[in-house]
Amino acid sequence: MKFLKLQAILAAIMFLGMVSGVFAQDYNRQMQLLQNPELLRQLQNSSENTGQADFGSGVPSAENPVYQNTDNLLQQEEIIVEPNKRGETANSVVENYFNILTGDDLGLFGSDEFSQGQDNNLLFFNTFGRDYKLAPGDVLKINLRGFLEMDGVHKVSRNGTVTLPSLPPINVVGITTEDVERKVLELLTLGDASAAAYVSLDTGRLVAVQISGGVESPRTVAIPAYTPLSRVLAYVGGVSGAGSLRNINLISNDGFSQQIDFYDFLKNPLGGADPVISESSRIFVGDIGWTVAATGFVAGPGIYELPVGQNKIKVKKRLTA
Repeated sequence: MKFLKLQAILAAIMFLGMVSGVFAQDYNRQMQLLQNPELLRQLQNSSENTGQADFGSGVPSAENPVYQNTDNLLQQEEIIVEPNKRGETANSVVENYFNILTGDDLGLFGSDEFSQGQDNNLLFFNTFGRDYKLAPGDVLKINLRGFLEMDGVHKVSRNGTVTLPSLPPINVVGITTEDVERKVLELLTLGDASAAAYVSLDTGRLVAVQISGGVESPRTVAIPAYTPLSRVLAYVGGVSGAGSLRNINLISNDGFSQQIDFYDFLKNPLGGADPVISESSRIFVGDIGWTVAATGFVAGPGIYELPVGQNKIKVKKRLTA
């Protein structure tokens, strides 16, 4: 009898514990719902519509990846990222510092160069060159003449091939349109000595670029392949007041890294180093280095950043630069 009573008491304790636990959980959930009316509304709608969770068939439902290209920018407005023209901003710490020292409101050399607005259509015209290397997402315009005549556009598949009627798949990753034209012609002339092939790039692919460090709006953007680095910076509002124009690091997918000094680009009338972005990459803008101000009766008053690793400069050299 005592054993039965003990079992009953334990059962009652366990029941009370279970009820207490459920009550506490419900109370917390109620508090969350009261603090989040939108979540409460969604739960109410969900219960009214279905009454129970629907877990589907259990078959994986992930879609195949879509390789974007510049045509997608015209069709999907939500993925368009336009260059950001930097508006009026407060002076940077460096500008305020030299303002106190000189009494003049001097600007950082080159600070506005990479934050200008630009028409995206103009950017697309600048992306295609003879050295353009193909990859998934590119669209080729192919014209064939001879026994097999064809005019059409063909997208490079996710496995890097282009398939034409009556011809085996052609691997085109990492080669130019001229190389593709040569490959197609080699296949055609096996059965038709009079065959001719013409291949051109119809639409360029998009590549993802992560931009961080000393820029106005760090973010990841989708840009047309072979966009110059100087124009990519416009997509994030340009370099910030704390960012360097002489210490910009470009890291490609394969880990190759190069350091860019844009003073060469800004001061050279023929143009300096301005690499193009051909694949998904990362851009990191380092902190601004040592600076020197030139004011008074000089041709180019302003604040200038010294090269990386240099903390002094001769006055004569600065005035003649």
